[in-house]
Amino acid sequence: MTAPEARIAPLPATRLAIDLRRPAGAAIAALLLRLLFGLFALPISATFPETSLEKQIGLLPGSTPLGIWLQRVAVEPWVRYDAWNYIRIVDHGYRVEEGTAAFHPLYPLISAPFALLLGNAPLALLIVATLATISATVIFARYVERFHGADLAVPAAAALLLAPPSFIMLAPYNEGLFLLLAVGCLWATREQRWWLAGTLGGLACLTRQQGLALALPLAWALLVALRERRVRWWQLAAVGLVPLGYALFVAYRAVALGDLARLAGASSPADFLRGLLVSSSSEQVVTGQRIAWPWEPLIDQVRLLFSKPNSYHLAMDLLLGYAMLVVVALGWRSMDALERLYCAGIITLSLGYYNGVLDPYLSLPRHMLLAFPLYVALARMLGTGMRRRYGMYALLLLNAFLAGAFIRHGWVP
Repeated sequence: MTAPEARIAPLPATRLAIDLRRPAGAAIAALLLRLLFGLFALPISATFPETSLEKQIGLLPGSTPLGIWLQRVAVEPWVRYDAWNYIRIVDHGYRVEEGTAAFHPLYPLISAPFALLLGNAPLALLIVATLATISATVIFARYVERFHGADLAVPAAAALLLAPPSFIMLAPYNEGLFLLLAVGCLWATREQRWWLAGTLGGLACLTRQQGLALALPLAWALLVALRERRVRWWQLAAVGLVPLGYALFVAYRAVALGDLARLAGASSPADFLRGLLVSSSSEQVVTGQRIAWPWEPLIDQVRLLFSKPNSYHLAMDLLLGYAMLVVVALGWRSMDALERLYCAGIITLSLGYYNGVLDPYLSLPRHMLLAFPLYVALARMLGTGMRRRYGMYALLLLNAFLAGAFIRHGWVP
């Protein structure tokens, strides 16, 4: 799935050349970003503590045992919003009354052995997220090198790491793992490794709902190959592995978590579809979620923006989400059919989901982040030389600002 080391072209000489196509380079970049965001988080965490450990222990260690102090300064500031749900799943599994059935199982499942070994669920989730992000960066950089050219490989991977809201990939969230699987699936599809592509797509569905978007490019590639007699008819079943991964979790929710009654009592096809995409227990996390026409959340988001005080978070979701959509649109011509189908699937799922009455576009930027071909387009838009460098600096500053808002508990990415 990855390009051989011998095919990796050397980087041109620059002031600081970190080769994101190599695991060591991606690890250095991720750790530098973790250090940068971590230092930025400390004063915010001290001023606006959220967890009990943040409230009990200050930034200076004092007489606090070293391990507990490190937990307080390095891990606790990132325990925000959805991270709590993953911690609960790792600690004691799914419980309907906690609303955790809305969160897919692969990320906490991978994190569970680390938590058992370390005795620390938040740290385990953070380690898995970091390792997945490093791996996703390497795979993405090599994917870009293989299919878009070596000159865009590192800039596109850098854009993925620096552009907002990518800081979330270094938090206890599952975006890094999803991107690793999604890029791998699209790469395997291009190489006509159908069963590998289907397996990775199924695992992506066990990570996030948006994994279903991977069925579109895989199905298209199989149909083209069938027309050209490059595939046998029984290999078409590979595309079924993508929804199969999703169906396994839906079946578990239906049988073990009581979602079957919710699906049976659906009031409309859209309500039934919403029950398939997200467990009914998600209402305990955010109320008013539903499948909608794309203009419905847009209209309500704008209305709320001009009618509610302190609506900066509404503006950030709207502006950043649609800025990412514009980048996809501008890069559309440089994408092939597979990337276009995948992006179309992600955009449709993102814009057609009404994510609650208080903020219909809640988490829209984080959902748009999954359309990874946009970072190839962004790298092209940034150009070369000083323009690219200062563009990356600007993206990093905005990313850091949004990370601060997240840690402040003032914005849900």
